[in-house]
Amino acid sequence: MMSPCPEYATAHLMMPQVCDRLVNPCLEISKQRLPASWKHLFFVTLVVCLMVGCGGAGGSTGGGGSPQTAQNPVPTLSGLAPNSAAAGAAALTVTASGSGFIPASVIEWNGAALGTTYVSSTSLTALVPASDLSSAGTASIAVQNPAPGGGMSSAVSFTIATRANPTPSVTSISPFSATVGGAAFTLTVTGTQFLSSSQVLWNGGLASTTYVSSTSAGGEEIR
Repeated sequence: MMSPCPEYATAHLMMPQVCDRLVNPCLEISKQRLPASWKHLFFVTLVVCLMVGCGGAGGSTGGGGSPQTAQNPVPTLSGLAPNSAAAGAAALTVTASGSGFIPASVIEWNGAALGTTYVSSTSLTALVPASDLSSAGTASIAVQNPAPGGGMSSAVSFTIATRANPTPSVTSISPFSATVGGAAFTLTVTGTQFLSSSQVLWNGGLASTTYVSSTSAGGEEIR
């Protein structure tokens, strides 16, 4: 086959896979009444385009262009369930809802990664250990997707509320009687849901109280 333009024969010896794609463009250039230097420039431009792609349009096969790496999305966190717990609560599982989640997504608690389970592109779960719920406050929760691409979602808040003190219950006292004018004695109160800060009241007044356990307290009353 005759060369469609002067440069074709030489180039074909070096890059046949590229030049085979230059036949029609070269023939069109040869038909134009242009200076030889212009035709040569057009030919060189065509070779470069076919080898590396013009304007990002080059293919990843046969043209020498680099294939594009898929980019991970930036996740969006829209909700958390539950979004609160009482201080001192046991470990619990939270469910993050949003979009752009991938199997490598991680839920972060105050910047530290939690053990995360991928459910779907809109749902993740993670276990919050009891140690993260030990005291009242607010935790910042976000979702992180790794590179390439990826990024951090906006954060949502998880509230750790102060646990309300329970109402104590008294089931018995010992002793349950004393002699008028008798010596001071220690009264043992038995019941449930006593705290270290619980107080024994004697006729509405505070007695000096010693916490024994959640079911026992001692009140010393001087008479």
